[in-house]
Amino acid sequence: MREFADDYIRQFTTNMTENECMEFSKDMAYLGKALSKLKKKITIPRDIPILQIKAGTYDVQRFIYWYFLKCFWAEDDDLQRSIGVNYDWYYPKFAYRHTPDEVRKWFKDINVSITHFKEVESGISVNGKK
Repeated sequence: MREFADDYIRQFTTNMTENECMEFSKDMAYLGKALSKLKKKITIPRDIPILQIKAGTYDVQRFIYWYFLKCFWAEDDDLQRSIGVNYDWYYPKFAYRHTPDEVRKWFKDINVSITHFKEVESGISVNGKK
């Protein structure tokens, strides 16, 4: 559902001016902040494979962010970072999604050792050293 929502939203945001998309990204950060302020948890009792949701207990904001809609909010209350993360996804004309195996292969192909690799519901974070 998240990728469906992203593709729908990006039809609009990739055609915005930088300032328009920055304002949209701010709105998404404020949405994430409002969800975060709920300080509520949701428990999903069983996996929902079609939606790629695993059983477990989630913070409401992260659950929405990971599975339904990119409305990033930094847990350390950093508005500028949150706006930047949202903007970085919604504004560029091209956006790609890759598997962990693809990312590891890129590092191997250029002979860079991975020093940090973390896969979370919202994506992949990786650092390397030549």
